[in-house]
Amino acid sequence: MLLRWKRLHRCVGRYFQTMSSSEVRQSFLKFFMDRGHVHVPSSSIVPSDDPSLLFVTAGMNQFKSIILGVCGADDWRSSLRRVVNSQKCLRAGGKHNDLNDVGGDLSHHTFFEMLGNWSFGDYFKAEACQFAWEYLTEVLRLPPDRLYVTYYGDDHELSLGDDIECREIWRNLGLHPSRILRFGVEENFWVMADTGPCGPCSEIHYDFIGGRDASHLVNTSDPSVVEIWNLVFMQYNRDASGRIVSLPCRHIDCGMGFERTAAIMQQVQSNYDSDIFSPLISEISKYTSLGGYGGRIGQADIYGRDTAYRTIADHLRALCVAISDGVRPDAAGRGYVLRRMLRRAARMSSVTLQADRGLLAALVPTYTSHLARSFPEVANNAKVIEDIISLEESQFWRVVDRGERLFAEEAEKSLLKKIPFSGDIAWYLHNTHGFPIELTSMLAEERNLSIDLDRFEECRNQAKMLRRVRANDTCWRNVDTVRLCQDGMTRTCDMGKYEYAKMDDGSYVFPERQAKILAIFSKEGIRLEQLATNMEGCVVVDETIFYAEQGGQLADNGVLCSSNGEEVFVVDDVQKKDDFVFLIGHSTQDLTVETNVIQKIDLNRRLQLMRAHTGTHLLLDALRILFGPAVYQRGSLVSPDRIRFDCSLEHALSQGQIREVERVLSEVIESDQPVFTEIVPHTQLSAIQNIQSTITASLTETASNGLIRVVTINAPVNGKSARAVECCCGTHVLNTRDLGAFVVVSDRSLGSGVRRLTALTGTAARLAIEKGMELRTRLGKLNSDSHSGGELIRFEKELKSSVVPILLRDELYSSLRQLKKASLRKRRRTANETM
Repeated sequence: MLLRWKRLHRCVGRYFQTMSSSEVRQSFLKFFMDRGHVHVPSSSIVPSDDPSLLFVTAGMNQFKSIILGVCGADDWRSSLRRVVNSQKCLRAGGKHNDLNDVGGDLSHHTFFEMLGNWSFGDYFKAEACQFAWEYLTEVLRLPPDRLYVTYYGDDHELSLGDDIECREIWRNLGLHPSRILRFGVEENFWVMADTGPCGPCSEIHYDFIGGRDASHLVNTSDPSVVEIWNLVFMQYNRDASGRIVSLPCRHIDCGMGFERTAAIMQQVQSNYDSDIFSPLISEISKYTSLGGYGGRIGQADIYGRDTAYRTIADHLRALCVAISDGVRPDAAGRGYVLRRMLRRAARMSSVTLQADRGLLAALVPTYTSHLARSFPEVANNAKVIEDIISLEESQFWRVVDRGERLFAEEAEKSLLKKIPFSGDIAWYLHNTHGFPIELTSMLAEERNLSIDLDRFEECRNQAKMLRRVRANDTCWRNVDTVRLCQDGMTRTCDMGKYEYAKMDDGSYVFPERQAKILAIFSKEGIRLEQLATNMEGCVVVDETIFYAEQGGQLADNGVLCSSNGEEVFVVDDVQKKDDFVFLIGHSTQDLTVETNVIQKIDLNRRLQLMRAHTGTHLLLDALRILFGPAVYQRGSLVSPDRIRFDCSLEHALSQGQIREVERVLSEVIESDQPVFTEIVPHTQLSAIQNIQSTITASLTETASNGLIRVVTINAPVNGKSARAVECCCGTHVLNTRDLGAFVVVSDRSLGSGVRRLTALTGTAARLAIEKGMELRTRLGKLNSDSHSGGELIRFEKELKSSVVPILLRDELYSSLRQLKKASLRKRRRTANETM
């Protein structure tokens, strides 16, 4: 097979000059920009407005709102007509998942680039086909006799008839009829989902060998004839009944495989032999003594070493890009996908390639340097990427060492009894010890032992049931926001949430705001014209002052009142979906659509949330002062009564470190420092000094028109004395003195390398301090007699249930232990004397 590929590549070399991958990308972008296309940079691999996707899986994802016809007039995408880009994609979870195929062949990847050109209501089939043919044959200079095209042929499933128009376009471009092939729905009809825009497509396939009729090999998975471009003609819409009708505005979506095209242009055996991967694979080989990469697959790869090379190279690329876009390894969702990839690559590096543990972290500088040529955001986050991968890798090996011992004990029992490995034990290893089921499966396979995966899934599903979403989520989650846009409803303007002021006496004023009710929904999410008295549901208004839960900050509460001041709806929660803000609660009077209401937020709750959110930024600032910029936020919850802050710290804070954190915060609070908010173009984020936020591509989608809200303390953005600089959509106090006080009340581990700190601000902090001082005074009055220890036991119970600063708590427990020891010695001495 390898000799065959070498011969065919020597033949191909007579027709065109080779190109580097960078030259391929630039030639594609330039070709379409010269033809009136706007270059739109790749979005983050984290979808900004599509909760159905774990990751961006195609170039069209960021343009979905245009295709669906729901793009708002103020959206930067609304003016686009012709677009070209190279989109970062990751197919490693959810519906589109290539994770398990990577490494086993020469074509699959988790992370890849999609070269794309689009027309939104501008040109259509003729121009799309002409552009593609011109680029392939004149720019890349691919031999025309190596190219085959397909078109949609009706197979009576859709009753649309053959796409004769497409067939004739290709004939007019000079293709021989034998190279224009007819395929059915499965190969040549594209759908976005069960309903929505859809249409026929035309694929372009390349024959590596040439000099033959390879038409019978198209769409047969033969590696010598591969698809390189798909031209999608979105001209229909399918409704819920399955009926297909013509779209009023037709679109073009063309996607070309970047890695595959680069391999063709470099005349190499596979994507992994191109300059996209070969330097990375070469770097891996420096860490093993088992030999270099040989490009073998299947049975030829006897020891699985080439599979390991491909897997590690692919997975580490994906990890670097995903982390630079803000995704962090975790136990669920996107983070779990990253963790799976990292652990799979780490185990292959050690077991298959016999490299030392820690290989992935050692490779990161080379990988980030290589990727940064195409993705500058990777360079901006190189240190963060290295720190995270190093931490995750070391954590994984600790899990492996512990889990393999437990697995071995249980596996021996199963082998002796000749029964499958217990699904309950597999779940226990996974859920309690973080030992992934994939690793359990690999170890079981090595022992020719099966696993009761059905029982494992039962355990997993039972755990999911315990983590159900809140009941009131049903209301807003079930609303079809695409339908709202199609019905002409405008998205909610919620900038009023930032309109508040501080008076001379130090009090805050949150102005009330009139609004019109645009839509009402039942608690199940069904659209209504009226909500009867004392009914639960949610409403959408045209503009609001309510803050929807976002960025870790909980939502505002409040009421809606009639024009005469009577309360008509109590707002218990606020959520945002596709830029529609849902006010969730219950009515106190009949409520109808088109009614004008007065919005009033709970002022005390909002002020507490503002204090807590500013306190969160300052907490991270203090931690970075103590431990350096490697400390980053892993998550947060900003609630009225407390701050819950997860961060990257290896060990618990010592008493001295907690004392220093509180000292830094108290100093900032007492120094009366102003809080600034500025709107900054996302292109300027990397130039901001001392920014605490991780600069990721996903930040470009957190505000309309590419503008990001940045909060700073003590000085404006890029001021020399600016501190706690963060990209943030939350609400904040206007001066640090308004925090009142700050104390840390707990510090616990969430797993290796992650700590959860709980802290209080404002009134809650003051009450905690007062409670701690009260307990200290009372403990000082107790002595070892204390009614034979009864009072000490009652005091301990009260201390355990009280919220007090962690430093005071530690002091009180220390004193209490001394009293209990003295009391025990006294009781023993008394008992001995009476014997």
